[in-house]
Amino acid sequence: MAELDELKLLLNKLCRQHGFFTDHLDLAKLAGLDRLRSVLVRCGNGRFVCAAQDVMHFIGMIEASKGDYVRDLSLLASDAAFLGHYHSYTDFYHRNPATLFAKQMADRARYKNDRDMESIPDYGGTFDGFNVSSDADPSL
Repeated sequence: MAELDELKLLLNKLCRQHGFFTDHLDLAKLAGLDRLRSVLVRCGNGRFVCAAQDVMHFIGMIEASKGDYVRDLSLLASDAAFLGHYHSYTDFYHRNPATLFAKQMADRARYKNDRDMESIPDYGGTFDGFNVSSDADPSL
């Protein structure tokens, strides 16, 4: 429970800073508490998104290439922390797949028509509780 409180404090601080990391220790702390949370890395010639655990690795590659530089790091504008939801993305993705499947089926049972079904997240195909079978054309 202390980890969740620590994560809430960190995310609250980052939200007050409009999502920007002003201290490299905040990034290390985020990587330790919620390693899969997405971080936006803006460089001189572009930008990319990666998990908090991978940011320092990619920054090292960029600096070693001497062809670009890192301007800043921030949370994504769509991060749930900006809405006051401080849950851990790492915990979400590591739940038991059968539990996720049961929750999804319970959510579907609550909706009565197809229009309401559009609000349920799509996993890009059929989700059987363990795997996603893509609905993309196999010839692509």
